[in-house]
Amino acid sequence: QTILYFLSILEIIVAFIFTLLTFPPIGKLTFNTCQVKLFSDFYPIFHNPIVNYRKKLRCSYEVVYPLQSAIFVLYTYATSIYSALHFYPCLLVLHALCGGLIYFSFPILTITSSILLNAIHFTFIANGESEWIPFLRKLCGNIQNWIIYFIHIILLLCGVISLTQVENEYHFMLLPIVFLPGLLYILLYKFTGTNTIRPIGN
Repeated sequence: QTILYFLSILEIIVAFIFTLLTFPPIGKLTFNTCQVKLFSDFYPIFHNPIVNYRKKLRCSYEVVYPLQSAIFVLYTYATSIYSALHFYPCLLVLHALCGGLIYFSFPILTITSSILLNAIHFTFIANGESEWIPFLRKLCGNIQNWIIYFIHIILLLCGVISLTQVENEYHFMLLPIVFLPGLLYILLYKFTGTNTIRPIGN
């Protein structure tokens, strides 16, 4: 199962690299994008210009090129059999309809979900343990726990980077805080009361 995790991550990384190579400048790991200013930039079809205040010019184009089309290309490169048949079509429709909403809410959603998933993961690892030592043994003794933890770290890092845009050296100083949620959970573990959690139905 650990191998499957690695293969899934590798698939996304390779697909991401190929996506970058596909768009201008082609063949380079850089990305030229049009600046996003308004939420409506993602939905130009609803904002048709009126020429000389008389004739409405009906057109549809990607104002935020290639922020929307790049996702579709990414899904094309990352084609696992079951995901491509069942999961990816749902994601494609969701992205096509809610691309602007996802773009503007991405930092907050990513940071929040990363912190919550990290807490849930640690809670399942604890499994009712009330002492630090058994908890740390469970946490550190399984490579799968480390993989999941670092995925949460990467997710949180993406959220922080997208929120700050890393425009100056002070933003770089904020990046180490991605380790803070996990560290706080470990330090405050004895006060979380995981030993009081019981499965539903018991």
